[in-house]
Amino acid sequence: MKRRLLFLVFLCVCATACVPGGAAASEIKPVNETLPITAFTDEELAKGEPIGWEVHPGICRKILKKAQPRVLELDGKRILQVKTADDGLVLLRKVGRKANQYPLLGWSWKVSNVLPQSREKEEGGDDYPAAVCIVYAKKFMGITHHIRGLIYVWGSNVTAGERYTSPCDERFRIIVVQGGPEGVGQWFQHKVNHPQDYLIEFGEVPDRVYAVGIQTNTDRTHGEVEGNYADIVLSRY
Repeated sequence: MKRRLLFLVFLCVCATACVPGGAAASEIKPVNETLPITAFTDEELAKGEPIGWEVHPGICRKILKKAQPRVLELDGKRILQVKTADDGLVLLRKVGRKANQYPLLGWSWKVSNVLPQSREKEEGGDDYPAAVCIVYAKKFMGITHHIRGLIYVWGSNVTAGERYTSPCDERFRIIVVQGGPEGVGQWFQHKVNHPQDYLIEFGEVPDRVYAVGIQTNTDRTHGEVEGNYADIVLSRY
């Protein structure tokens, strides 16, 4: 029942495009062979907040206390930063493209620390310093359905290369890209073939990418962390 309720909440959020400051979701414009997700504008930099992103209530559970995202310049990049203190944030940017149009997902991230108390494979214990999410969906008569997701994470007590089903929602698969404290405080760049990962995890070819987003949360471990994201992009090559 609880999972069903979260699913309905998710659909409501998708339909109403609830974004920071009440801004309407804006279309992402292709640049050459790419679809940039975090190409922050001068306006966003001046406001210090992202425009056209949806605040998601929480993939496994409703995050009651939301952290505030910031757009700023750091280390020569325009970045999205989330600082948490016993709270968290899942933020999505609508894409609405066929999955095979842009099969590569790339990003850079940096975290301040890991979360030793996190129990990633247990329901209710899964906090992450950083995660990049890609959400897939189909549409029938204008209704979004068949929602699935891949969540690429920097974990605390899991090892790079591990894959597992979300402990609270079998529609989401976790893929550990980095694990543990090694590299904390440094930028790392990653690129994955997301349709290939989807095929491995779900045994079928994905239809459409509904959204790409980020997740940083410490609402279960009651800790603090700073997650920094940059260069999130879907590309053809």
